[in-house]
Amino acid sequence: MRKARFDLIAFSSQYGLVYVTFIYENTDIRLITARKAEKWMMTEYEQYKK
Repeated sequence: MRKARFDLIAFSSQYGLVYVTFIYENTDIRLITARKAEKWMMTEYEQYKK
């Protein structure tokens, strides 16, 4: 059974905007990837904030 992946763009005080992908496993959160957001992600984030 394939688990649903969740993506989010969040602000980190150390790295600025970051893009994070994760899944829920039972009661735990499993991090798939986290990286500094690319320019198009930053643009999307700014548009969402408005």
